Amino acid sequence: MAINFLSDIDLKGNKLISAAINPQASAPGSATEGELYYNTNDDKLYSFDGSTWNEVGSTNTNTTYNLTAASNKITLTGSDSTTDDVSLAVDSGTNATLLSASNTVTFTLGAATNSKIGGAMLYQAASSASITPASQNVPTSNGDKLYQVFMDKDNKLFTHIPWTDDNTEYTAGTGLTLTGTSFSLDTATSSVIGGVELFSDTVQSVGANTVTATASRTYGLQLNAAGQAVVNVPWTDSSATTVGIKTDGGSSVSIADGTLEFLSTSAGGIDMVQGGSASAVTLTAKMDIENLTALSGDVAGDDIIVIHELDQDKLLRSTPGAMPLSIFGSPDANIAMNSNKITGLSDGTNNNDAVNLNQLNNAVVGLLDFKGGLNAETGENAGGDSITVPDFDCKKGDMYVVTTGGTLLGNKLEVGDSVYFVNDVAQNAGTSASDLAFANNQLDVATAAANLGAATIGISAYDSSDFSVTSGFVELKDRSITAATYGDNTSTGRQSVEIAMSATGVATSISESAITWVGTGTKSGGDLQFTHSLNTADYHAQLYYIKGGANYPVMAELNTASANRIDAKFGIDSQAVAADYELRVSVIL
Repeated sequence: MAINFLSDIDLKGNKLISAAINPQASAPGSATEGELYYNTNDDKLYSFDGSTWNEVGSTNTNTTYNLTAASNKITLTGSDSTTDDVSLAVDSGTNATLLSASNTVTFTLGAATNSKIGGAMLYQAASSASITPASQNVPTSNGDKLYQVFMDKDNKLFTHIPWTDDNTEYTAGTGLTLTGTSFSLDTATSSVIGGVELFSDTVQSVGANTVTATASRTYGLQLNAAGQAVVNVPWTDSSATTVGIKTDGGSSVSIADGTLEFLSTSAGGIDMVQGGSASAVTLTAKMDIENLTALSGDVAGDDIIVIHELDQDKLLRSTPGAMPLSIFGSPDANIAMNSNKITGLSDGTNNNDAVNLNQLNNAVVGLLDFKGGLNAETGENAGGDSITVPDFDCKKGDMYVVTTGGTLLGNKLEVGDSVYFVNDVAQNAGTSASDLAFANNQLDVATAAANLGAATIGISAYDSSDFSVTSGFVELKDRSITAATYGDNTSTGRQSVEIAMSATGVATSISESAITWVGTGTKSGGDLQFTHSLNTADYHAQLYYIKGGANYPVMAELNTASANRIDAKFGIDSQAVAADYELRVSVIL
């Protein structure tokens, strides 16, 4: 739905982005001067000048122009009497001319010359090919030959002159044969120069040897049955260590101090076939093991080991990593690991099996591992490292013996006491008292002294003026109290209290429930009423807010309604819930 604006909108120089100018199929019936709309039929923008809709960017239909021509100019005169001159000119490199008079401008193209571009009339229309003229009879005049001019595809003129060569003589030279006007190449012979066919089109990548004057090193060129040029090079290698051998008639070949290398063109190896017989050919190879080059370093994982595989009766290769130790026999001597690990070892099950580290750790976890002495005052071990914030991992079962007494994590320790880790504590994690267990070897029993500073704190310490300690037995001293009954159990308005004192102690008949009361009340209007059974008006009382586990005192006016009821007045808090509040009362004795 459109929003109506009853006043102008000032964008303060900002842009109006992604706006559509009032698209309509026809001009609006009423408009304000300057109003715009976009015609969706002819896709043009129109503005209203107060009386007429005009296309934006088109010529104003209310302005007319008069055209006059003089002095090679076109003068445009508008209805507002303004004039604009448009100058006309021709390229000075052409034979074109310009004439303007009586409101008419005339351009004239002159004929082409050897210095200026001009016009010409062609004999026939331009050709689509570079040079494809039609055959024409040659017009003549007084014996002269005249030829028409054509335009090629590059807009260039050319003339076609028909011509037949009937004066040329053809002669075949050496190695050529002439048939009519066609030449053919003769085949080369030992006496005639001619052409030859190559044996192969493959380009030889090996460079040619240099020219030599050595005797018997120059060989003639011949043709084979296919007319291809070949060279027969007789050759015997008397120095090479690699030879090719072929024997006939079952004869044997011996090679002294040389190397017999079987050359194979396939990756599969050498195939040996015995001619004239279906029986197999056996190739026996002997290797001088003792003279092989010794391995200078350790066997690497990508080295190759050759083994004789009995099932296939073949020499096969393998890498050390692909050969499990189980294929070898049991060792008959110690195996040196050269400071290396045995990894991936399963848990041992039999008495003679090896165990791995994880199996060993599981077996000994929690056993005591004596770590040395401990200063209980500083928490440092014999090496000066703290066990309370350790810079090393502490394990369950680690044990220390106190060499310097002190208080460690709130526990008094003396020389000879023991400290045990009952939990693992990671490096820098911080040790708590719950991570440790203590064995007190010589901890003092209960002691008595004149004051705390003079007492040696053991299991407990007592004031020597009131208590005596004998071999750890604590006894209250006789303070010469006269045996009697104190208090008044008949006072009106107070809880009856009766205290009996003797030389050995104090006794009273009063109970906690007789002097304190804690409970919730009931709602009555804006007040809370708390009914107790203390039967007194002398008390201390405090109201607490206890909802949701809260426990904080509340300011309220407390009034004594009776000896067994107290009212709490909240005033404005008429929404107070009785169960959210608790009154705590103590009797004043």
